[in-house]
Amino acid sequence: MITEQEISTLISIVQSSKNPSKLFEIPYLTLHNRPHSFIRLGTRKVYVDFPRIVSESLIQEVLSLCEFLAQQIFGARNLKEYEEGKGKLGNVDDYMDRIRRFEHLVQIIRRQKEQPHELNSFYVLTQTLNCIGISWDIQFQAWYSRPIVRVYVGKYYKEVWPSKLLNFIHQLNLGNDSPVIIYNIARELSVSAPTLLQRNRNGYHQLQQPEIFSKFKEAGISSEIEIKKLKKLIQQLNKSIEVKTSTVFQLELKSIIDTLFADMISLAHSLENVLNTYTHYQLEYLALRKMLTDLGGVIFIVSLYQLSTEIPTRPISTNEKIMLLRARLDKYLHSFTEQWMQIYYDHEGLPFLAPVFSDDNDGIIRYSNYETLKNRCLKNSPKQIINESIMPSDTLLMESIDILRNYNLFVFDAIENGISVPSLKEDKMERPEEFKAYLEYVKLSDAVHEPLLTDFSPYSSTLEYIGFVHHLRKVNSIFAETLKAYRQAVKAKGK
Repeated sequence: MITEQEISTLISIVQSSKNPSKLFEIPYLTLHNRPHSFIRLGTRKVYVDFPRIVSESLIQEVLSLCEFLAQQIFGARNLKEYEEGKGKLGNVDDYMDRIRRFEHLVQIIRRQKEQPHELNSFYVLTQTLNCIGISWDIQFQAWYSRPIVRVYVGKYYKEVWPSKLLNFIHQLNLGNDSPVIIYNIARELSVSAPTLLQRNRNGYHQLQQPEIFSKFKEAGISSEIEIKKLKKLIQQLNKSIEVKTSTVFQLELKSIIDTLFADMISLAHSLENVLNTYTHYQLEYLALRKMLTDLGGVIFIVSLYQLSTEIPTRPISTNEKIMLLRARLDKYLHSFTEQWMQIYYDHEGLPFLAPVFSDDNDGIIRYSNYETLKNRCLKNSPKQIINESIMPSDTLLMESIDILRNYNLFVFDAIENGISVPSLKEDKMERPEEFKAYLEYVKLSDAVHEPLLTDFSPYSSTLEYIGFVHHLRKVNSIFAETLKAYRQAVKAKGK
């Protein structure tokens, strides 16, 4: 979670800046000007976290009102039509006449801006923009080709944006942090790319990061730091888990655990790559979700391993492992073009081959949640699970994490201790701290089931970045708590 203190530090950095709006400028992006218009938009910069309603509607309405008044004064639909009617200003009198008309236009508009009346559109628009710290002015000099409208946003970033940002953090910390919600909010404070953004000559790949993003690290908010923490937690958990392969079943369990940890490290690297090739974060939410299912898979498999150690079984010797390897290796190499094998290693580093394709899919027993598994174990001995091909659902995997976090117990130990877990999502939502992993998984799943609409350019939203770091920290918190609980659970069992 992002703290208000961190955001307050960021806000202080912005407010202490001599030119706050400069921090939010997106290099190489500009707003379109209407061709051949009497009035030109002088402030065409694109800003981070800028209200879409202002850039796409209110400012455009200001331009339209100015343009309409200019059409009345010049008696033409646009500047091109007027110049063609005047023979492209072929003499000094025509040139001076145009200057006088533009000066008259500017005077009228400036007077209209200051005259209070509910039917005076210039005044109403000006006051509406002033409500959020945005002002505008129209300017003209004799050497200008036409008047320009300038928009001033410094007060918005110094006085209004901080409150808007703090409210966003408040909403995140209240639990209104679904990726769908985050992106809908980010769209409110960004300019839509399809309609108003103009690419630079070489395309979007030339975009540079606005200066405001470099200030986040100064405030203690950094996706780079959080990803490094996540990688460290994964490595610590991997080192903490010791699976001795005394049986073929345990060898298979270790192979799954090794694969899951390898996948988590790969996902962490993909998250790091986002820092170097930033576009948007939709796919990274899927990576965080997969990270949680991998973690849940590790905890569930370790639970199976702990259960297997309680069953008296003749351990398989190293010689038997070697004989098994030779038999499978011989079969594999003699039909190499038709066989597909995965290679795993026991706790001593001895390789083990297992087929990629299994013929036993029909015998797989699927468990939708913890209570389903618990009921099965209560009817039969939990140790019978060892002889079954089971497929835990993602819900069961998340519950495995939360059970370990809350009780320092592995799944099958929790069953033996009579631990119950609510099956309904609504019941879990009433206890968010207890079911942190499950509820975070549900939030991240929104990125799978609902579209994350990103119709704005990269670097257009700090809210998008903050939302991602918020979820990254939540996942880190789950990993840290799971690691701590795992160590305590293993210590309690003495294994």
